[in-house]
Amino acid sequence: MWNNIDLLSNGKKYTVLTNGLEEWKHIYASVMILDEKEKDVLTEQNEEKIALTNFFGELIKNHNPEKKDFYEVYWKMVDPKRWEEIKQYQKNR
Repeated sequence: MWNNIDLLSNGKKYTVLTNGLEEWKHIYASVMILDEKEKDVLTEQNEEKIALTNFFGELIKNHNPEKKDFYEVYWKMVDPKRWEEIKQYQKNR
């Protein structure tokens, strides 16, 4: 969960909740986005929903499983033990 994020560089802050499954070859992601009043901004069809959907769609579409810089920083922070397992898995491939 990320709080007070200016996703669209328009000064509007969002709370983003994500869940997903990431493997080196596949990714599944779900996203919930709340506005400053904790209203789900993805429930109604409008310009904001389209912009946010496109923003996250591009992030997912452009995901590069060979780019591991992010994963190292992420896993070391979130679950260092898991990072060690990932490194070991890659080493044995």
